[in-house]
Amino acid sequence: MTTFLLTWNPARWTWPALKEIAQKISAGYPHEVRWSCGNNRKLPVGARVFLVRQGVEPKGVVGSGWVVRAPYESAHWDEERASKGENAFYIDYVPDALIDPDIHTPLDLRKFNEGPLSNSIWRIQSSAITLKDAVAHELEVAWSRHLPFKVSSYESPVVGIGFEEGHRSHQFRLHRSREWALRNRKIEAALAANPDGRLLCEVPNCGFDFEVTYGQIGEGFIEVHHLRPLSEADGPTVTSLDDLAIVCSNCHAMIHRGGECRPIADLIACRAVSDG
Repeated sequence: MTTFLLTWNPARWTWPALKEIAQKISAGYPHEVRWSCGNNRKLPVGARVFLVRQGVEPKGVVGSGWVVRAPYESAHWDEERASKGENAFYIDYVPDALIDPDIHTPLDLRKFNEGPLSNSIWRIQSSAITLKDAVAHELEVAWSRHLPFKVSSYESPVVGIGFEEGHRSHQFRLHRSREWALRNRKIEAALAANPDGRLLCEVPNCGFDFEVTYGQIGEGFIEVHHLRPLSEADGPTVTSLDDLAIVCSNCHAMIHRGGECRPIADLIACRAVSDG
């Protein structure tokens, strides 16, 4: 998993919607954020990002999330430069944590005097810098411990993009938001992997395409199936994109018919067609 550091300087842009977005995220409602990625045009869908506040105290990490749209060009975020016809490159990302510095103190990276986090990279102003794996892992750990609320556990390296699922909790909205975010990351990855931009059922011998059958109403529709049932886990578990499959509704129903969770590899038997 590649991790990038995004930067924010309130002296240059105040981000008026921060408080509202932070409240939505903490309440379990997903929200996509557009952010400048500087000159870096190689942030893939599914990449991990951290947002660090610079220039104005309190400084430090204020957010984290996952890239859901690769870099694209649009009008510059600075209104004066945009008025001159200048553009900038952006990504869209979904925060899994975002704190309001007026309420909660950011994770101050200057306090780390040794180890992977004692790095001059925190003082670099450019956005979307790639973090080394050791630095990214230590940052995950420090960030998880610093947050005033629980999001996910990153006490060990996570391979691929993953969210902690399976809590038995009455916080239904938070559970649904985690599921929503992971579902959409899987669909984004499937679209990116298909040169035709189609969403096909991944069950062997199926390949159903909602858009081909239903036209515009079926565009972009597919279901996402957990290959490893959450019900089999003793407690919270990290689900990666490799633990999911995109499937049509019929296959999904047959996978789970009778309360089972059948392997998709042999769900549909390949039968020879006879002329007689």
